Amino acid sequence: MQPLQNIPPLPALNAQWIWPEAVSSINAWAAFRHSFSLPPVQGGECSLQIASADKYWLWVNGRLVIREGGLKSGPTRSGWYVDETEVSAWLQPGINQLALLVWHFGHAGASHRNSGQGGLCVQLRAGGEVIVSNRAWRARQHPAFGQSGAGTSITLAEQAVDFDGRSDMPGWTNQDFDDSGWPHPVELGTPPVAPWGTLVPRPIPQWRDGELRAYENRAGLSLPVTGPAVVTGRLPSNLQIYPWFRVRAPAGAVIEVKIERDKKTTRYTTREGEQDFEVPAWGNGNLVSHTLPEGVTLLGISYRETRYSTERAGRFSSSDPALDLLWRKAARTALLCLRDTFMDCPDRERSPWTGDAANIMEVTLRAFDRRSDALIAKTLNELAAWASPAGNLWGAVPTSRFPDAFREFPAQTLVMLAFGVRSYWMHTGDQALLRSFYPAMRRYLLECFTVRDGRVAHRGPWTTAWEPGVQCWYDWGDNIDAELLDQLLYFAALDTLRQSAGTLGHQEDLAHCERLQETIRAGFDSAWWSAASGGYRSPGHAGPPDDRAQALALLTGLAPAERHARLADLLEEIERCSIYMERYPLEALVAAGRPQSALRRLKRRFAAEIDSGSPTLPEHFGECSNHAWGGAAVVLLAEKLLGISILEPGFREVVFCPPREGLASADCMLPTVRGALRLSFERAGVCVRHTLSIPPCVRLRLRIGAETGVLFVNGVRHELQGAPVPSGLCLSSASKDGFEMLLAPGEWEIRAEPHA
Repeated sequence: MQPLQNIPPLPALNAQWIWPEAVSSINAWAAFRHSFSLPPVQGGECSLQIASADKYWLWVNGRLVIREGGLKSGPTRSGWYVDETEVSAWLQPGINQLALLVWHFGHAGASHRNSGQGGLCVQLRAGGEVIVSNRAWRARQHPAFGQSGAGTSITLAEQAVDFDGRSDMPGWTNQDFDDSGWPHPVELGTPPVAPWGTLVPRPIPQWRDGELRAYENRAGLSLPVTGPAVVTGRLPSNLQIYPWFRVRAPAGAVIEVKIERDKKTTRYTTREGEQDFEVPAWGNGNLVSHTLPEGVTLLGISYRETRYSTERAGRFSSSDPALDLLWRKAARTALLCLRDTFMDCPDRERSPWTGDAANIMEVTLRAFDRRSDALIAKTLNELAAWASPAGNLWGAVPTSRFPDAFREFPAQTLVMLAFGVRSYWMHTGDQALLRSFYPAMRRYLLECFTVRDGRVAHRGPWTTAWEPGVQCWYDWGDNIDAELLDQLLYFAALDTLRQSAGTLGHQEDLAHCERLQETIRAGFDSAWWSAASGGYRSPGHAGPPDDRAQALALLTGLAPAERHARLADLLEEIERCSIYMERYPLEALVAAGRPQSALRRLKRRFAAEIDSGSPTLPEHFGECSNHAWGGAAVVLLAEKLLGISILEPGFREVVFCPPREGLASADCMLPTVRGALRLSFERAGVCVRHTLSIPPCVRLRLRIGAETGVLFVNGVRHELQGAPVPSGLCLSSASKDGFEMLLAPGEWEIRAEPHA
């Protein structure tokens, strides 16, 4: 098990885990209260630590401070997450009151380890005072929440909300509420007591929750409406939300609230009179329906957006409106798939599949501010910390979906190591995380795989059965050349390990990786090239050459240069991979010098998504549902058509070399760890104008064509030969292919023109 890195140490908690006695362990909601006195705290922080099984809502002195706190667990197979919040703004000298509502899922599911026991552990440090959860608190089952719900899911730990307004406890979160009749909780032990184990600080921010907002179609709803009726609110996009409604009703009527494709339906049983309710369990979609029985009058509906706390800081626009539209859809898709973990589909599964995460990362690194990087670090930390004793990196962790028997998906894990880890490292330069993740990556690649005579041995069965152990899953669709993909994905992952070993100074590992790669490279072309089909294939592959494999052969460098044109021809002819792996053929076409062909392929394959009114991208081409993995193909192609390459990790050095064909213009803002980097170009005949905004500590190499004879630098004309070089500009190299200029940080407008 690997240690979790980049997370500050946790002060010892002396608090007890507590829970109401005899409360159901499945879909249980428990209420807690505690009063305490504080002296004036002079200039000190008031740190409140809360660990819960599983989610909590916190009120301090009657004010809601945290909505849906806590993270799905865990950081390890036996540990748990704990939140820490600065609460001095809500505390006061004298009597203070904490109130918490805790939701215990009690259900196995994806992205969460079910502890099987509800619990709450609280510690407040305010100056010299320490307040802890123990038997002195008050706790009870919340009587309005039922356990059955309406609709269940085998993949979701969260089950449906069932709330009976007749049994509600009005005002129970207020400071003056009388809780003297509430029982005391049971003490379950202090950390690291089982089943929660060692507590690890929450590594990502609390959610960004908005205010209640009206639906887009509010004017056409004609409220109030009296049932029987179904009233549907339309959201401005596919959002994560908490629905809210207000009704006037007799007692005992059942209202159902459903968010589009969600498998679960909230059931609310009314009390007599006017009342409102905000569904505490988030869901996502474009539409929210409210089913009203006879006699219930719907007075108003609203929604509260909730999401991972990050903002769109990147942007892309170009001369191709279809590409721009897909880029925006890719960004919306990724944002929708961020929360406790990266999620494949937030409406129905919420699984943190490793391959899906590798694709979402490519979007978040380019589209969102750097707070999103914390979720990448969390993902990699968990992948390492959940490793088996033999070093297997299990797929989709954390999880309790497969109790006592985990699944490994080597093709997904190799994608993460080959492309996800490398992309994160190049974008952030986060050497601390690379160092902590390295042992797990090294052990997995060098101990769990076997290379004999230059061939990577296939691991596990040749079919996907979803049984415990190694799974044979590479992609949706057909024509999958699994044995050939084994070679290519392993080689690419080994290249990440090789580069990491060099960065971290592991010279023996570096030499070992180089020897392994050379062994694979030496025999690759002769072993896998088929003259009959004019492409790479394994002996047992029955169909045409696999477009995934042809692309990876080109991108990894295993295919010699003389094969590139033929591989590009195949990628123009064969389109069998799914939206998940479409990124590789598109990148390979650009690498082969055919950017225009890559753009045409993108627009053919994404034709339904371009025409669709859906704001997000699907799991399969042509669908309308949201799924995480489709956006990588779009943002990576956009970047390649813009001509951006990171030379040194953390954007220390970048190349900007717009391809001669593909786009007439493009403009990109990248939210780098060093600040916003803007790169744009516009072609007008034989002239090219570059507009650049380079943040501090970034060196940018601008490459221009060999036909250039005159440069206009920030409005000043310069002949390339015989003229003084302007300040901040260095002609670092010249060749038959063109010129390279090294630009200092600052604002640049450079127009390249040929000789008159």
